[in-house]
Amino acid sequence: MFALLMLIAGTATSSLAIYTWIQGRKPSVRTFALLLAAISLWLICISGWSLSSTVDLAMRWFWLQFLGVAMVPVLLLSYVLHFTGRGSALTPSRRLALWVIPLLTQAFAWTNGLHHLMFREIHFSSRDGILVLSSWVAGPWFLLYSTYSFGIIAVALLLMARAVIGSPNIFRRQLLALLIAIIPAIILTLLNTFQLLSANLWLTPMAFVLTGAVIVWAIVRHQMIAVVPVARDLLIEQMDDAMLVIDERERVVDLNMAMESLLGRGRGDLLSQSLYSALFHVPDLLDSARLPDATPAEIELSSGSRVRHYEVTARTLRHNSAPVGRLLVLRDITRTKLAQAELFTLATTDSLTGLYNRRQFFQLASQQVEIATRSRRPLSLLLFDIDHFKQVNDCYGHEAGDRVLVEVASRAQRVVRSQDIICRYGGEEFVILLVDTGGADGGQVAERLRDLVAGTPIDIGGDHVAATISVGVATSVPDALMTLDDLLRLADGAMYRAKQAGRNRVAYAERVVGGGQAAEA
Repeated sequence: MFALLMLIAGTATSSLAIYTWIQGRKPSVRTFALLLAAISLWLICISGWSLSSTVDLAMRWFWLQFLGVAMVPVLLLSYVLHFTGRGSALTPSRRLALWVIPLLTQAFAWTNGLHHLMFREIHFSSRDGILVLSSWVAGPWFLLYSTYSFGIIAVALLLMARAVIGSPNIFRRQLLALLIAIIPAIILTLLNTFQLLSANLWLTPMAFVLTGAVIVWAIVRHQMIAVVPVARDLLIEQMDDAMLVIDERERVVDLNMAMESLLGRGRGDLLSQSLYSALFHVPDLLDSARLPDATPAEIELSSGSRVRHYEVTARTLRHNSAPVGRLLVLRDITRTKLAQAELFTLATTDSLTGLYNRRQFFQLASQQVEIATRSRRPLSLLLFDIDHFKQVNDCYGHEAGDRVLVEVASRAQRVVRSQDIICRYGGEEFVILLVDTGGADGGQVAERLRDLVAGTPIDIGGDHVAATISVGVATSVPDALMTLDDLLRLADGAMYRAKQAGRNRVAYAERVVGGGQAAEA
């Protein structure tokens, strides 16, 4: 009965391993399948020596069991690391180091007759018609291997216990199920290994039967192998959007690789951390996590010299209508923002000079005129064009003319402030609106600009052009309800007089105010 029970348990566990392996390619799922396979081999080997007709055949089954026995501790630790988000700790070199002693153990087991490092003596006896391992004398390597294995198992149990405390309900139930499944078997194996139990007891193999039963229950009841199911792998781990899940106590319970990369911290470091601890170095993101549901926010995050834009959405997660946590999703909208900025630039600026175009100037300048009128503050408008510009195009070509336009625009930008509005008004004509600037100050800016343009010839690619400008200045005053069109008309008249007077000079508009209108004298 005992041997048959072991065989059934081993076969069932083996089938479970195959089923688990088929369910997904995630490292945690595959490692769990291998762990079940190792336990299955262990149980089948126990059944094998129990049913053996000779001691020699039983010994063969006894040594074969170490293929499964040696793998269980390392596979258990690997599974727990993947489950708790620390799978990245299993670098190739560390994984190889973990397997050195198990592999040597298997080699020493099959060659024990040559050196007796594993066991000095092994005795089987017949009990109730089956062969049982009645006594043995351990060798030095077996003691070393046992210490190593139980040390690894202890680390795995500590990681699981820590994860149980800091995990949400669904993951906590899965971990508890696994703990319930393996702890009895581990305790009894420990006692049996150091011969603290009677050797003929069935407690150790029976404990593994219990392990298999509990694991089956965990798979059915708590979706044990769905810790990271295929759907989650495809939809969350590989998604470009960064995702963070917190529970009702604002502790991090899940995140994907995109969020790990964004925060610069591994999943193992972030799980079970408070939301503040996880996001304190990105306060904008921390504030966004507490936004009302479906209220998107935009934030900027810097990485070195790069700035990326994200749309943040937070949603409450519910189970049976009760809130159980929140989902935070960050979508990278950097390309969208750059495209929007580019479209805005194309719509509002002159492609050659980089100054505002005429349409954008009217929109911005009209607002400033309205503000100045309400607050009774002065404005000055400078309208200027490049003298004899047609001759530059005729003599040197349009490419040279473009260079002159770009250089004049650049020099004009040097004399204005950030709050002033400058645009290419059309052709070789430019306009500047000086905010909070009276006539005297406006005239000084105009003279400084004229000197700056005329002071240094412009390089047009081998040749130099001595460019000059004629500037018309118009200024609004508190007692004149002037519009932007009034200022432009007055400045245009003043610029025309500057040209008539010989060019390369500044002329000022004369105002006649009556009936709330302004006109050139």
